[in-house]
Amino acid sequence: MATQPASPRQWVSVVTGAGSGIGRATAVALASSGGPERTLVLVGRRPQALEETAGLVELAGARPIVQVGDVADPTAVDAIRGVAEEAGAVDLLVNNAGVNVPARTLDRLAVGDWEQIFQINATGPFLMTRAFLAGMRSRRRGTIVNVSSMAGLRPGAISGPAYSAAKAALVSFTESINLTERRHGIRASAICPGEVATPILDDRPIPPSPEARELMLQPEDVAETILHIANLPQRAMIELVTMFPTTQRDSSSELTA
Repeated sequence: MATQPASPRQWVSVVTGAGSGIGRATAVALASSGGPERTLVLVGRRPQALEETAGLVELAGARPIVQVGDVADPTAVDAIRGVAEEAGAVDLLVNNAGVNVPARTLDRLAVGDWEQIFQINATGPFLMTRAFLAGMRSRRRGTIVNVSSMAGLRPGAISGPAYSAAKAALVSFTESINLTERRHGIRASAICPGEVATPILDDRPIPPSPEARELMLQPEDVAETILHIANLPQRAMIELVTMFPTTQRDSSSELTA
């Protein structure tokens, strides 16, 4: 039996890494595109940053719910699911939380840093997706957007091997979701942007200059792409999106030996 997609005005959306960058921009874009019936569950590890995002969501006319938690912690994810599902049916999950470390070259990368990068960038989306899968299956609808990276398709020296491998795993995980869940009305998309001017750039060994960041994609560019994916009719899905800045810059000066 065919099911009707939920009206955007009735969506409950969950956005991880919502305290800054792409997560914050996505939350604001979603809030601005719907009415007061739209609820956004804002997930992250920094309470103050999440409250700032919540204020922007409220100004845009939607209802924010702040939930502090680590997406790599199964207990925290269970709490996130409980809060979100209490607010209503979750139709959109944006797995955006991500990390990298300054010492990221193969010869300097610590085992603990490798594990942390995989826990946040790959295990976190798995735990979050698994948490909301049963509800989406029961309603026979759901959209999952995984924010990966061009580093997941084309490993680069600046990103480092751990980040590139984790983001590649996230692209593969997206394909696996579609392989098994599209028959249940669930669709998944992986977005692979090039350089985006977000706070994660501050963790690079040599952070890019303000002038360099102006040439990059902006968080709002990725957010608009997520909004487009979410607003597609349920019969349509986009599995993979690649995004680049129009102007490609020379970043070789930011490499370390």
